[in-house]
Amino acid sequence: MEFTKNIIFDITILFSFLFFVDILMFSNKMKTKYLRIITGIIFGFITIFFMINTSVIHEFDTKSILISIIALSFSSTTALITTGIAIAYRIYEGGEGLYFGIFSIMVALSVGLVWKKYFFKQFSLKLFWDLYIFGIIVHIFILLSQFAFYFPDNIETFKETFVPVILIYPIVETIIGIYIFKNKKTRDLQKEFEYNQKRYQTIFDNNPIGLFQYNNEGVIQFVNDSFARIMHVDKEDLVDFDMKKLPNKNLVAELKKSLEGESSNYDGFYISYLSKHRFYTHVKFTPMISDGKVVGGIGTMEDLSELIRNQKKIDKLIKIDLLTNLYNRQSFESFSLNKISKKILPITIVAGNINSFSIINEMFSYEEGDKLLVILAKIFKSFTNKNILAYRTNGDEFTLVMNNSILEDGNRIINQLKQKIKTISFHNINITLSFGLAIYNNMNNNIYKTYNEAIINLKSNKVYENSSFSKKTIDIIMTTLFEKSERELKHSQRVSEISALIAKELNLGTAFYNKTKLAAKLHDIGKINLDQSILDKPGKLNEEEWLKVKKHPEIGFKILSSVREYLEIASIVMSHHERFDGMGYPNKTRENNIPLASRVIAIADSYDAMTQARPYRKTITKEEAIAEIKRCSGTQFDPNVVKIFVENVADKIQ
Repeated sequence: MEFTKNIIFDITILFSFLFFVDILMFSNKMKTKYLRIITGIIFGFITIFFMINTSVIHEFDTKSILISIIALSFSSTTALITTGIAIAYRIYEGGEGLYFGIFSIMVALSVGLVWKKYFFKQFSLKLFWDLYIFGIIVHIFILLSQFAFYFPDNIETFKETFVPVILIYPIVETIIGIYIFKNKKTRDLQKEFEYNQKRYQTIFDNNPIGLFQYNNEGVIQFVNDSFARIMHVDKEDLVDFDMKKLPNKNLVAELKKSLEGESSNYDGFYISYLSKHRFYTHVKFTPMISDGKVVGGIGTMEDLSELIRNQKKIDKLIKIDLLTNLYNRQSFESFSLNKISKKILPITIVAGNINSFSIINEMFSYEEGDKLLVILAKIFKSFTNKNILAYRTNGDEFTLVMNNSILEDGNRIINQLKQKIKTISFHNINITLSFGLAIYNNMNNNIYKTYNEAIINLKSNKVYENSSFSKKTIDIIMTTLFEKSERELKHSQRVSEISALIAKELNLGTAFYNKTKLAAKLHDIGKINLDQSILDKPGKLNEEEWLKVKKHPEIGFKILSSVREYLEIASIVMSHHERFDGMGYPNKTRENNIPLASRVIAIADSYDAMTQARPYRKTITKEEAIAEIKRCSGTQFDPNVVKIFVENVADKIQ
């Protein structure tokens, strides 16, 4: 009976331990590792206090509850330090039962640590039963541990202590454990709340989107820096502002929806009531609801002015041709796919295409070609108004879409365009365009079909106009080349004369003779885009310059092939630097795959180059040149043509 009274007294003192638990749990400002050490030291001295002030009967006191619940509830570091201090004090006390006292402390620690690692919260038990079973297990081990050491009255002690220890200690341990774990949960919730509060505040303050919180009256309570910056107003001037008094009725209507519990949005231009700053914005109102009532809301505001400006730029990039600033092909196709209003019928489509534009690019470079496109685009744009739109529908093609017009209007515009185009001064070339037109007046048809009709009409006109233009252009190209370099003029004349002599000896007819002579005259037309400094360079060409020169057969082909009548001439010019052994350029064509006229021109060209003065090398005699041509027979030159040249032509060259 006395033992039971002592236990009850000890338990009453034990509950004071909870006071220290509260203090340590809710004042953990320091780093965790230091807190664990300090907590272990404090609990160690508390354990000593209980060991001094509670009753001890055969080493049974409340330290078993204290140490086991600390091992279960706190870190291993804390539990080990507490246990170490308790053992140190027990050793200091000494006396009978020292070893059992130390052993019982270690048993309490071990059971607590093992239970925490392997059993605690591993089963679907309520906290009460989990702790209660733990308390029973701890004290069964404590009771049994006394048999590890021999005492004469072990059995009597076991009988005397079993019922109170097994009945009372686990319940006390359970109550203390529940209190500690509930406090831990409260502490964790408080920590989580504080963390979330700081996190929310950080997000709120540093969010690039404007944020504001308002009460159930629509009065602003908090704003972040971004909101104040968007509004061009100081934060202090925005707090306590009643948004329902704003002059923007649409925005106020969306605010009122949120105060009724509905999320709402406002999109549009907004003028700040306080700063008069005007901008395009997106505002979202989200209600805050507590216990089924709207207590206020959170608002977000974005300044979309830059986005709108960028969108307009993107729309322009999508619709506008960047070079000419006219509407582009995609824009034209979008128009053709849209439903056409009867109000703008009939529609006349005028299409214009630059004649021999590829020649212009090859002659003067693509940069110069772009300049011509810009000049022409300005002319087409000068005819635009609310009823006429101008498009660049292809690389060298422009189109006018004329609403409420007839064919006579289209023809009149074409004549005016031609007159303006005649005034263009572009490298002494008369720029011309071929035109076609068609009319759309049937809603059942696709307007794209009308555009195709205009293109067909254009192509039929281009057959004559383009050929006529190209022949004139080729004459201008040759004149320009010869003006650049008198040496090129004389060289072309001599090569043409020598080639004509060889062609005559081949006796293949007048047609072969004429085309060989003409091709020889035009064989270096591709040099038109070479700088004069390269054409008349006094020294040897460097690698970069030589690569440019080697391109002239291909460029010549592109220029000449733009004229239908010159297609065969173009092929001859393309191959005049090919070698009989296939080691020439540009295509490494060999033997009879090289046009015969090209094989003729190759000999004439080489002979003239060797016998005429060049700035970078000495001339050689006629005999030396003939010897060199004979040496290269079968490799560079066609042996049959070489034989005719040597035997029948060389003596006739002046």
